[in-house]
Amino acid sequence: MLLIATCKAYKEGNAALKNLQKRLENLHFQCELKAWQEINVKNLASNTLILPLAVWDYSLEYANFLHFLNELERKKIRILNPSEILKMNADKSYLKILEKANLPIIPSVIFKQNGLFNLNQIPFEKAVIKPLVGQSGNGVRFLEQKTPTKAEFPHGALIQPFIESVEELGEFCLIFFGGKFAYAIHRQTQKDWRANSNYGVKISPLKNPHKAYINLALKALKALKALNSSNLLYARVDLLPQKNGDAFINEVELIEPSLYFDFCENSLDEFIKNLLPFYQKANC
Repeated sequence: MLLIATCKAYKEGNAALKNLQKRLENLHFQCELKAWQEINVKNLASNTLILPLAVWDYSLEYANFLHFLNELERKKIRILNPSEILKMNADKSYLKILEKANLPIIPSVIFKQNGLFNLNQIPFEKAVIKPLVGQSGNGVRFLEQKTPTKAEFPHGALIQPFIESVEELGEFCLIFFGGKFAYAIHRQTQKDWRANSNYGVKISPLKNPHKAYINLALKALKALKALNSSNLLYARVDLLPQKNGDAFINEVELIEPSLYFDFCENSLDEFIKNLLPFYQKANC
C-alpha cells in the first residue's frame, strides 16, 4: 500500500499529485491520498509506504507531526524521505550545518524557541525574519515591520539579510531523484520579493543549469548526510543566483517540496522509476 500523505486543507492534494496517483494506479500500485492527521498508524499494514509530499501544514501542528513520525518509527512503517531526514529538515537550523561545511548559505542569525529576541545581535542593514519551523513563505517578512515575539514565532526565528538580487534574478530550484539531478525550475518574483507560489511568482523550466549550481546542490545534500542514505527519494535545493555567477543556498527541501511535475516532460516517469525499488522492497 502506498499512501501519499496530504493535509487537512487539501486532503486530495493538488492536480500534480492527483496525476501521480492516477499514473501509479495505472501501473497497478495500490495508492491513496490521505491527510496525515487522519492516518491511524496503529492500523497500517507493515508493507505500507508513505510519501509526505503534501503535508503542507506540518509547521502548524509541529508537535503532532513529530509524534506522527515517532509513531511510524515505532511501528516500523517506512516513510520517504526517512523520518530522521524529515525531522532534521523541518527546523531551518540545518542551514548552520551547511555553513560549517563552508557552503554559501545566506548569513543567518538563529533565535531558538526559548531564547530572547536580542535584536542588537543583528548586523544586517535590511533584514528578513523567517519562522525557524515554517512553510510556504508564511510568516516571512522584513524585520523592520514590527518587533518579533515568541507568539509570532513559537518555534524560534531565522534572521537573514535581504538578498536584493532575488527581485531581478529570482530563485533556481534544482530537483533530484534518488540523489541524482533530474531537472530545474526558475521562480521569478513578480510584485512581491518572496519567491514563493503564494506570492505570485512566475514559474518556468530552467534548461541546462550551470554545472556549478548542480554541484553546489549536491554538496549541500551530502553535508546534510542525505546523499549518504540510500533512502533519499527526492530533494529540492533552492538557490539564489548572483550576477557574478555565484549563488546562495536559500533552502534545502526534503519534506514536502513542490516537485513541479507539470513543468518537465517525463518527470513523473523519472520519479516513479526511482520510487519503484522502495515500493517493491516494502511489498516483497
